[in-house]
Amino acid sequence: MPERAMTTATASAYATSARDASGQATERWSISPVRYYVVDSGSTPRVIRVYDVMGGSGLANGRLFVDMSPGTSDGIRCDVDGNLWAAAGSGGEGFDGVHIFAPDGDRIGQILLPEKCANICFGGAKRNRLFMAASQSIYAVYVETQGVQMW
Repeated sequence: MPERAMTTATASAYATSARDASGQATERWSISPVRYYVVDSGSTPRVIRVYDVMGGSGLANGRLFVDMSPGTSDGIRCDVDGNLWAAAGSGGEGFDGVHIFAPDGDRIGQILLPEKCANICFGGAKRNRLFMAASQSIYAVYVETQGVQMW
C-alpha cells in the first residue's frame, strides 16, 4: 500500500501547532506519515524543524532537523523512503539546487543547479520525476524513488 500524506485540513491544524511550538512564522511544510517538517523562515540561521505526528491528533517532540546555512530552503517534499528533499538557494556556488536528507538529518544527496531553487515537487505517472522551480528556469529529472502521494 503506498504511503499517503495527510489531508489539507489536518495539515493546517498541524501548521498552527508547529507555529505555536516554534514561536516563528512557518511558510513551508511537508509531511510523511510519521513526521511533520517545517521550514522555519523566521529563524537565523535558516533551519528545518521536525515534529513527530502523534496518532493523527497533534505534534510532539519538536526539534532541529537541519541547519541550511550558509543558505536557506523554501520548498520541501518527502519521498516514500522517508527522506526529505529541500529546495536550496542563496548559499552560493556548490549550494544552490536540491539537498536530500535521510530521516536522521544526514545529507545523503544533492542536485546542483546553476541558480537558486525555490520549490520542488514530485510528478509524473509514477511520482518519480522531480520538478524544480528555480530563479528563471524549471528543471526536471527522473529519480530512483517516488514522492509521497498527497491526498
